[in-house]
Amino acid sequence: MAGRRPTSSRCIAVFGPHDLALLRLAANVQQTVVVQAAPTIEETRYLLDLARKEDSIAGVVGWVPLGSPDAPKIIDEFAREPKFKGVRPMLQDLPDDTWIAHAPRAEAIERLVDLAFDALIFARHVPSLIEFAQRYPTLRIVVDHGAKPPIRDGIDAGWQPWADGIAQLAKLSQNLYCKLSGLATESKENWNDETLKPYVAHLLEQFGAHRLM
Repeated sequence: MAGRRPTSSRCIAVFGPHDLALLRLAANVQQTVVVQAAPTIEETRYLLDLARKEDSIAGVVGWVPLGSPDAPKIIDEFAREPKFKGVRPMLQDLPDDTWIAHAPRAEAIERLVDLAFDALIFARHVPSLIEFAQRYPTLRIVVDHGAKPPIRDGIDAGWQPWADGIAQLAKLSQNLYCKLSGLATESKENWNDETLKPYVAHLLEQFGAHRLM
């Protein structure tokens, strides 16, 4: 998996496919998908260039400024690359929790129908994502990292808003999938299998194995 491309004279660690090779071999993983880590077009171009040279990269999920007038043209450019699979606008970092419901340009989203839209969200984004998904029912949407449940706060503190949001999303559309990953980043340092178990069980119950990645 690729790290961010250096953009200044500062020393930035970049991890490339060669760093992953031995781990892939040990786990019998043939290929991986690289996903954007920075909200820049330049990083997406860097990842696509990496993918052209590396057979172990099956696809790239990049970043596009979906609210920009240039967004359709940029998506058209990226879509000419066989390994370009979709976009992720990093909703979790935007100051407006409702951004997805009103800001992206329709002509840009319509160009993603044959690709995918990654939704990096918390439970607070669920109502706006539902509105967005209902507007584009044929768009394939992937909820990243199980909608990032607040595991570090304990099962009683943040469970219900998250669990209810997951149930709403799962019922919404068969075109809506969930990526079961990243849960450990929302946990305290000493997490274990038992820590994650109720969250994984809820995701499995709501989405089913066929809609979990």
